[in-house]
Amino acid sequence: MSAKKTILVVLLGLLSLLPLFLNPVRYNFPVGYAGMFASFGQQLADENFRLPVYALGNVPYVYPPLGFYLMAVFLKVGISDWLYLRFMPAFFSLVALFVFFLIYDRFYKSKVFAGVLLLLLAASPYLIESNVWAAGIVRGLAFAFFALTFWGFLKINPDSDWKLPALVGFLGGLTILSHPGYAFFLALWMGIWLLFNLKIWRQIPVLFLFLFVTVTPWLVAVLANHPFGVFINAFGSHGTLGLLSVLENPAHLVGLATLGTSKLFQVPLAGWLALAGFVYHIYQRRFELPVLFASTILFSLESRRFVLILGIFMAVAMLQDFHKFLSTRNSWRWVSSLVVTLSVTAIFASGLQQIERMKPSLTYSYLEAAEVLNQNSQPGEQYLIFADYQEAEWFPYFSKRTPIFAHWAHEWQGDIGHQADLLYENFACGRSGDLDCVDDVIRRSGKEPQYLVIMKIKYRELIDNLSEGGEWKRLYNNREYQIWQKRHP
Repeated sequence: MSAKKTILVVLLGLLSLLPLFLNPVRYNFPVGYAGMFASFGQQLADENFRLPVYALGNVPYVYPPLGFYLMAVFLKVGISDWLYLRFMPAFFSLVALFVFFLIYDRFYKSKVFAGVLLLLLAASPYLIESNVWAAGIVRGLAFAFFALTFWGFLKINPDSDWKLPALVGFLGGLTILSHPGYAFFLALWMGIWLLFNLKIWRQIPVLFLFLFVTVTPWLVAVLANHPFGVFINAFGSHGTLGLLSVLENPAHLVGLATLGTSKLFQVPLAGWLALAGFVYHIYQRRFELPVLFASTILFSLESRRFVLILGIFMAVAMLQDFHKFLSTRNSWRWVSSLVVTLSVTAIFASGLQQIERMKPSLTYSYLEAAEVLNQNSQPGEQYLIFADYQEAEWFPYFSKRTPIFAHWAHEWQGDIGHQADLLYENFACGRSGDLDCVDDVIRRSGKEPQYLVIMKIKYRELIDNLSEGGEWKRLYNNREYQIWQKRHP
């Protein structure tokens, strides 16, 4: 590779750091939400790394624990949770994107366009949301192991000795121990790749052996205290089984495809180039990525970040071939360079603009309200929150108290849909100020809150109606939040 190309690749790599680290550097609070994940990590640190049976709110502690152990290690050596939640997701994601750089170069033999891929993936708003927001302490880690495992799997050939499949199995086990969704799509991608490369099948038993050995201690620890059904519940959550709806009604495929590709079109030019790249790959009879793309779409909500990655791969590869084709004609060389440069710049600028608009939901007023609830309540008492989803998700971590319903870990209990319905219905009741509606939601939850936590700017009518009633008294008020306590007869 020439010196000019080397410099260009380095510049693309450095520029990709901007969207990854922009928000971690400029905000004191992490963007996004990770209350459950942070609570699990803090609990591990408090219990000196002994795997708990239950977490805050008496939910089963069965979530793959690798990310929590890593956070606990950092907490134990004195790194604050704020620093960890802000910066580690970006570092994990940087590792993953660098591996995708290597994968692209392996497929398409161009480090320059691999650098373009790195840049566009880094500036993809949904990948930032999925992996670089605070929840990236788990998802970003899984993203890194996902990429490393798939990269290793691509390198396996019929003549590989046992060491490479063993390493891939170990990395695959670490992916499972990080996040079940990433493990599911890793298995899907590896399975489809195997169909295109059946000659490597003899290496698979060694891979599975080391994967099984890696995850067995965790499985034994979980199954010693919880039924196997917790894994079945998690597998069916988050729309992962959307494919079943297609089997019942093929017309649902249109909805799945629309949902699966929706995040590609956060930057419309990237979306259209990805679809054009999909068609182009089929025309070129390069079927591996189109088959991966089409298969991944079938699995609904959780599939979108993986669909986006594949779409950007195919879009960049098409731009590479376009540039190569026109560059063979001297009079058109500058045209191809201009088109590629303008396309990449437009996509990057649009993505960066969306990333720049992302802001933390946490504020100092929020933290004060959580501390007040903690200081003025007993550990067994519960609350009901009226806020937005992110604020509601964080609140148990900072208040050390539990809501009467929440998303927290309920995918493992099998009732995440019911919990979500109650949560959003309660928000709707609160926005309209309908106390009877709120009472009905509370009744259907089967629990009684002792406190109400209310975001003032969105629930003013609710506050007015509470003030006129006699069932609740205001305990605390700051610029953004109020806390109300139930009156006792």
